[in-house]
Amino acid sequence: MKPLPLRLSVLDLVPVMQKADSHTALGQAVTLARTAEKLGYTRYWVSEHHDMKQLASACPEVLLAHIGAHTEHIRIGSGAVLLPHYQPVKVAEAFHLLATLHPGRIDLGIGRAPGGSAHVTLALSGNFLENVRKMPDKIRDLTALIEGEFTVEGERVTARPVPPDSPELWLLGTNAKSAAYAAEYGTGYVFGRFMSDNDGAAVLGEYRSAFRPSRLLAEPKAIVAVGAVCAETEERARE
Repeated sequence: MKPLPLRLSVLDLVPVMQKADSHTALGQAVTLARTAEKLGYTRYWVSEHHDMKQLASACPEVLLAHIGAHTEHIRIGSGAVLLPHYQPVKVAEAFHLLATLHPGRIDLGIGRAPGGSAHVTLALSGNFLENVRKMPDKIRDLTALIEGEFTVEGERVTARPVPPDSPELWLLGTNAKSAAYAAEYGTGYVFGRFMSDNDGAAVLGEYRSAFRPSRLLAEPKAIVAVGAVCAETEERARE
């Protein structure tokens, strides 16, 4: 079988570099997204971190609205919204709004990491471990909301506005647990190689073999996130 062409994308943590401030970092994010689009990259995603001095992306959905307004066709998304902190209906509403503003371009990547210190995690959502325990229910509800099939006490609840094209749902992780969730609920899977010591090939193999087709995705779909240093020459990059 002929191998598929390698498609490149960007996961931007929006770092506040050296003596810059957050305003400058966010301007650099726009420049990076526009450059990636110009060079033919497939996706541009932003992360979610809280109370980290050197990272400027605490609210992906707000930044993505801004990035979408300054780009034309590159897919944009979250890498990732940290679902244990939030109610699925609020996440679905935010990304349905993005998908209405920028049709056919929105990816909703979700994860289950805290994204910050113990104290900021308490401030965000209280008992984080209890919220992580509820992760399967949250994924199930979020999937139902995107599919337009979510109910409460037998009554339909719709995450409005309803976009012309639903966001693509991806689950991000660094181990077999997250891959199993993605396979069970029929979502795309992103393996965070840059922050994991696990065997990525094995994790992706488990995801593909256990994948259950869903209304959102008929076949398994995977991305590998790696760390990269870019410079004019290899020597300069190594330096």
